[in-house]
Parts: sequence; structure tokens; C-alpha cells
Amino acid sequence: MRKILLLILFSFALFSCDNREKKTMGKISLEIFVYNQPSKNIYDAVRIPISKMYFKDNNFIEVLPDFENRKQIPFAFITGDKYARFNNLEKINQITKFYDLAKKNFGVKFINDSIQNYTSKKILTDTSFNGYNYKRVAIATKKDYTVFYIHQTDTILPFSLSKQFDKDFHGILNRVDTYEIEKDRFTSLRMTISDTIPSNFFNALNNLK
Repeated sequence: MRKILLLILFSFALFSCDNREKKTMGKISLEIFVYNQPSKNIYDAVRIPISKMYFKDNNFIEVLPDFENRKQIPFAFITGDKYARFNNLEKINQITKFYDLAKKNFGVKFINDSIQNYTSKKILTDTSFNGYNYKRVAIATKKDYTVFYIHQTDTILPFSLSKQFDKDFHGILNRVDTYEIEKDRFTSLRMTISDTIPSNFFNALNNLK
């Protein structure tokens, strides 16, 4: 299951300057749904939570599901182009040892990769779900068929699943569905955003020096 996750996880990219209004505080949840043989048994599926991230401006606190049992270091603090792991929200200001964000190999990865075969994209009809309207774009290859869902909005985030889609379609890429033809496997990467931040995470981010 973890091998599958590493193969299909899209990486985040720090968002550059944009004329739209930037969201300065909130929460992001990232999860993936895997359907192993959708053409034969749609119930052979699993939901994999990937990460929760709380942010204020360009500072992030990431919580990984595997770390929530506290057997390992539960948090990652991300700021600028560096990150640190820590285990106590009240001591976030005491962090002194940081690492290169490009070398972060767990949870969300912040890189600036482009979408493969982006120039071959095709515009599909719009769709609606969960009360929002989405632009749909498809990229097809011999091995897979991928549909990207972009919520058109004047708001931007300090992170992005794909700056290419966000800029070209004036919105936020929230979901990526991929069908792997040879393996008969369907995956759906979904990003949800909210303004709600628990008080302990808000205080930690708000008190940063």
C-alpha cells in the first residue's frame, strides 16, 4: 500500500507571486482513495489519509496520520525552504536544527515539478459536487487516463498541487483522478481546505518569533 502511495502522490509546490487574494490561514487535508480493480469489484477499495497541514502565512505545521499515535515524532514545522521535526507545539520557538525542504522524504513534498504531458491536455465539460463547480481537464497516455478538477476562485493558497493548472485555469486544483489501464487501478487524490484551526495549532503558529 505504501508503495502505491509513493507512486501516485502528487507533490506540493510553494506558490509564487499572484495578483489574486492569498489565503493567509487555514487547514488542508490530503487523502487518497485507491480502487484496486474497479472494473471487477468497486468495493475493493481503501482510503489512505496522507497529511493534515495547518498554516498561517507561509508557515506550516504538518501532522502525519502514522505519527498521531505519538510513537514517533508527530509534527513537522515548515517555513521558507527548510523544515524541522518536533514533538511539542509549545516548544516550536525552540527549534534550532532545520533541514533542506527539497530533501524532505515523508508526508507532503514541496518541489517544483511540472505535470507530464501537460501540453496534451484536453478540456472536458464542467462538473459540480459538494456545492462547488469545477473545471475538468484530462491527460491521456497509453498507460493511464487522468482527470484534474480545478475550483475556479480568486483566492490562492501558499501551496499548490500544480501551479500550472492554478494559473492557467484561474483557480485551485483540488482533486486528481487517475485510471491505470494495464493494472485496472483507479486512484483519487483529494485536497480539502477549511478556515478552521484548533486553538493549540493556531497559538503555535501565531506565537512564532
